[in-house]
Amino acid sequence: MLLSAPLRSLSPVPTNDTSTAMLIFHGDRDQTVPIEQSEKYYAALKAAGKAVKYVEIEDYGHGDSLSPAQQAKVLRIIGDYLAKDCGPGGL
Repeated sequence: MLLSAPLRSLSPVPTNDTSTAMLIFHGDRDQTVPIEQSEKYYAALKAAGKAVKYVEIEDYGHGDSLSPAQQAKVLRIIGDYLAKDCGPGGL
């Protein structure tokens, strides 16, 4: 099945036409998805020359945090990425 350009850019499979900048963040206490999956995905995107940033979040699980401080930390990471690293000059 062929995907349209916008859908291809969201595919987890790195391709030559993937141009969307990506932020990958993963909690070191995630018991749902092994952290190695994010590390391998990041490495594959970097090796393919894609614009990608990886952040491992200390003491963070899978999904929303139950701690307001941890959730604020994640939101800061996302906000900083969008402001500074998401394409030239951020969004």
